[in-house]
Amino acid sequence: MSSGCQISRGGKIDLIKRFALAAGVRLLCLFSPLLILVACRDDSKNDSSSEPEPEKLVSYSLEVRPFLIKSCTACHGDLPLHDPAAWNLLHEHEEEVEIPETLQKWVIQGSQVDPHWAGLPLRKVSGNSADDFIELEVELPEVARELPQAMFTAPVADLLAGDLMSKKERAISTGYLRQEKDTPKWRAEKVAREFLGVRVACASCHDHPSEYWSRGRHSKLTELFTTPFDKTPDSLAPLFVRVAEDASQKLAVLEKQITETTATPPVVEEDYLDWVALDQEAPALPGLVAAFSFEGRSLNNLAPLSRVVADGKDLIAENGVHGEGLLFDEKNEFILTQLPGSTELDRFTLSAWIKLGPENLADTSIATMGTRARGFEFRVTNGKLLARWTRFWPQYAAVVTSKIPLIAPNRWCHVAVTYDGSRRATGMQIYLNGSPIEVVAEPTKLLKSVLTQGGPLVFSGKGLWLDELQIYDDVLTPIGVRQVFDGRSLVTAYQEGRDLREFYQRHFGKGEESRRAQVRAGNGELLKIQDELAVYLVMAGNPEHEILEGSKEPANRLEFAERLNKDLMARALANEVWRTHFGVPLAHSLGFSDPLPDHPNLLEWLAGELKRSDYDVAKLGTLIRESKAWTREWPGLKSEAATCPRTTE
Repeated sequence: MSSGCQISRGGKIDLIKRFALAAGVRLLCLFSPLLILVACRDDSKNDSSSEPEPEKLVSYSLEVRPFLIKSCTACHGDLPLHDPAAWNLLHEHEEEVEIPETLQKWVIQGSQVDPHWAGLPLRKVSGNSADDFIELEVELPEVARELPQAMFTAPVADLLAGDLMSKKERAISTGYLRQEKDTPKWRAEKVAREFLGVRVACASCHDHPSEYWSRGRHSKLTELFTTPFDKTPDSLAPLFVRVAEDASQKLAVLEKQITETTATPPVVEEDYLDWVALDQEAPALPGLVAAFSFEGRSLNNLAPLSRVVADGKDLIAENGVHGEGLLFDEKNEFILTQLPGSTELDRFTLSAWIKLGPENLADTSIATMGTRARGFEFRVTNGKLLARWTRFWPQYAAVVTSKIPLIAPNRWCHVAVTYDGSRRATGMQIYLNGSPIEVVAEPTKLLKSVLTQGGPLVFSGKGLWLDELQIYDDVLTPIGVRQVFDGRSLVTAYQEGRDLREFYQRHFGKGEESRRAQVRAGNGELLKIQDELAVYLVMAGNPEHEILEGSKEPANRLEFAERLNKDLMARALANEVWRTHFGVPLAHSLGFSDPLPDHPNLLEWLAGELKRSDYDVAKLGTLIRESKAWTREWPGLKSEAATCPRTTE
């Protein structure tokens, strides 16, 4: 041991002699029972038959370990105090080190590693009130306190693993772990503090030499309390939706009706032929509500009879695909208001020419209604085109993404997205240079209203060039989008007599307007029910995670909850309940390296009462508030909290 340790230097202990002496004592005891009786008899009782008092064993947890923490870890920060067999605790490798008597006795007694006091069964402590265990040197002044918020009311197993139980509604209780910072690390450390009684934050960086916590154990605990969505940016999931049986039946009927109504009916041939025979040069694209060429940085809406209003913030004019366009640096914006199609129940087509620099292909917005967390967005992500309606990301969102990256850097391209008002991913289609592209539609759907009153459409990207913007309040067919792209496809197809039945049925078919109204009305009725549903943040994850054969690690959170040391949990929770009431706990924590509680009998009594009430923390809180201590000031802990020897925090 280096000179920094606090063990004094002197004559080196002869371990061989000591163990020989110990062996001799054992032999003497074996062959001379009469001597033992004489040496150990109690003269005051003059009872020759009384047995000798057994020698009190040295406690590793309460005597040896605290000494090692105080004296050795300053020099040996990696001292594995939770595994004494792995380190030479008598420092036989050191020169001229006098071994403390406590360590010597502990080795002679067999180096027994007794359980830490917090892990032992609860001691039976008699009392009727918390006041029975409080002895203060001075009478503390009275104080008025506010009623603290209850920690929880559900069973502990439900808090930790309700989502893994057969009754799905029990998942709601796991919202206890979806608060504040709401990360796997925060959840794991919250569980360790409140149910195991230890603070393990530093073990996320290194093995904690003063506690039985390594990075591996911290990682395993964190893994247990990780959800599938924790690595998804801006995620607000998983969610549990409480749906009563009657509401569930109504929703099922409405969804079936909407699905059936959404399907496009077959074309009535006679009506189609009548439309083709009309005396017209070419059919026009219906529903244009906004058109901007940005020539001379003009924001004049070129769409006839449109009430859409355009506004700009610090707009930058640049060379566009045709004349001038707009350049966005993420500080400026182009805003359209009074759009007729600006909720998830409205149909629209958005078309524009765009260009992006190579550094902006990773994630750049093109257009947004509402916010990214709740609304519609059309953007480029990792070179792919993405369109989505979002209510709760990502569990309740309608999303389509191109299968492959499509946007080349520094090259103009024409993009378009159509949406049919169905609130489903299948109702969206993305186009590139006039052609529909293959997309991946996420198997999710919207829940509740997204934009109840609509909102402005905002264009604001980073390193984004925008030109020749057009917006329609209808879903253009592929031939219609192609016409917007090249200005001739629809005209040529009509003049050459090509099949335009889809175009006709979409825009001019009899009964089309009525069908759209039915779909919208059905979705409106659906939203009336959905908007009343209660939604809860909960835990969810794979029921099992991979564990090594023979490992003592729990397979999932439910097994973790079932295997908790109930007495340790009672102490930890009682300590936390006291802290919520008085602002300070009875013990900093219940780890190996922490000082004992200032009032150990009080903590034992509170823990016993908590266990007898089946861990009803609200009932324990009532018991605390019925004591005189509740109306008095409460002093802070006399001892300082232990710090990890490997950190300066």
